[in-house]
Amino acid sequence: MKQRIVGLDSIRFVCAFIVVIEHTWGGFSFLTGINKDTTIGRWSGFIFNSFISGPGAVIVFFVISGFCIHFPYRNGAKIDYPTYYLSRYIRIVFPCAAIILVVNILSLFGILNVDAGLSVIWSLVCELIYYTLYPGLSWLKKRIGWTILLISTFAFAYALVLLLPGNGNYQGYGYGLTWILGLPCWLAGCHLAEHYQRFASNTRHIWFWRVGFAFGLFVCQVLRFQSPISIGHQQSLNIFAIFVYFWLAREVNYFQRVKPVASFERMGRWSYSLYLSHTSAIAIFLGLDLQLFAPLRAILLIAFILFFAYCFYLIVEQPSHQLAKKLRQKKIEPLVSKVEQLV
Repeated sequence: MKQRIVGLDSIRFVCAFIVVIEHTWGGFSFLTGINKDTTIGRWSGFIFNSFISGPGAVIVFFVISGFCIHFPYRNGAKIDYPTYYLSRYIRIVFPCAAIILVVNILSLFGILNVDAGLSVIWSLVCELIYYTLYPGLSWLKKRIGWTILLISTFAFAYALVLLLPGNGNYQGYGYGLTWILGLPCWLAGCHLAEHYQRFASNTRHIWFWRVGFAFGLFVCQVLRFQSPISIGHQQSLNIFAIFVYFWLAREVNYFQRVKPVASFERMGRWSYSLYLSHTSAIAIFLGLDLQLFAPLRAILLIAFILFFAYCFYLIVEQPSHQLAKKLRQKKIEPLVSKVEQLV
């Protein structure tokens, strides 16, 4: 059995790019020059804002993350706790710490507000909590089963929403409580790692599911921003995660038979860097204040964001991955022993 599922990196890149486009729209409008009071302007803004949902893309990240964490252990393999925790933390914490440093340096020069630059950190805090809890959740699953565990976490998530309606933003509960809302989405990915082979994937139907994903984003955005009775992301995105589960099941099986686009797979390997660094890249580019035709500036902005993210990957994320890989290949005890000898 393959230990790496191809195609998921491509999906990660697409979702990271959705987040980039949403934040780019906020900082630099692609529709600059179009009168928003005209019919074309109103419909352009409505369509763009309704199909671009960063929080919806993050839900996909959560499901994929749960899938990838549980996949090596789906058949009951024993967890090497020191190796597991160190490799997980290194992969996520080192790049995160680096971007925090970058954002604070940019803020010193008045280029970027710290809160805006670190607006994506909430999802990484959730991921760290899920990584930390995973061994305990895995132990619990073996004793009570997936059904009870998933139903319980969904119940806790919606109990939180009922008790604290929030402001409609998925991350509105802050670092302390948002992880409770996202936990069932992450666990759905763990469940998928064990059961994805149950879902047949007809290559002729895969685009039906992909269009369904786009439509799901549209519905959640309309409910949040365009509906007379606003239904926030806190209410809708966990329901959307159920569709994401079944969609990703088809994608995983589809890519067992059809090779993904190689360029998307390569870019997907640095999608984490793209997700982390794009707000800094946007701020730097806008600080240049290039007086160019709006569509050209938009194209150059996207190109700069991708370039900046790839450089960040080469300098920070890739070395973190390599270090984490070494820790997985070697036992922690000999490494600790060598460090003690040096000290």
